[in-house]
Amino acid sequence: VLESLSLRPEAFHVPSDWSRHLSGSERTDKEFLWEIYMCLLLETFPESSLDSTCTRLELTRSEREVIRCFQQLMREPDLNDISEESSPGEIYEAFHGKPITSIVAAIMCMENRFDILLQALITYTLQWQDVRLELNGRDLITLGVQPGEAMGRLLKAMLHAKLSGRLENRQDEIEYVQQSLAQADDNAGLKHPFSRFGETVHRTIEQDNVSKNASIEFPFTGEVE
Repeated sequence: VLESLSLRPEAFHVPSDWSRHLSGSERTDKEFLWEIYMCLLLETFPESSLDSTCTRLELTRSEREVIRCFQQLMREPDLNDISEESSPGEIYEAFHGKPITSIVAAIMCMENRFDILLQALITYTLQWQDVRLELNGRDLITLGVQPGEAMGRLLKAMLHAKLSGRLENRQDEIEYVQQSLAQADDNAGLKHPFSRFGETVHRTIEQDNVSKNASIEFPFTGEVE
């Protein structure tokens, strides 16, 4: 059944054990498929009656969360925005923090976009799911960044740059922060002009998206270590 999710396995350049990346090493295929089945079964249930239905079915808290996330994905445009032109950062933002089972169930309901979405999910689980920055908020404060929304935007821009392969290590991240601060200084003519720093970071994110085609091949065709 897991193999049938891809319809044409030969069309997707992935390791033979790709389904394990989707279902998770701590769960069995049976548990993975059970959650998908419950998502599809309760797809049209109104939110007002979902809790009582889940209680009658004796579903666990995690199973209920999977179903709620699935219903949210079906209502919101996150998956509809993914295309062959999507950057690693855009795909990461669409999938990160959501149960993989919820995403798979939603993809199964989108026949006209099945191939693109499944390939994006496989690439995300193999390449980007576990990507983390080496710097944190305390490090940025030490480098001269003030806490607040601008710091959050800078961290997001850094993560997108790392997902695109432009930041490989801690030193790269430090230089990225320093360059962003210098650019903000140049634009405002002030030292640490954080009222305009957020605008600079926003432009940095846009520049990442413009240059995405130079940093990613879609569909994923690389070797997985």
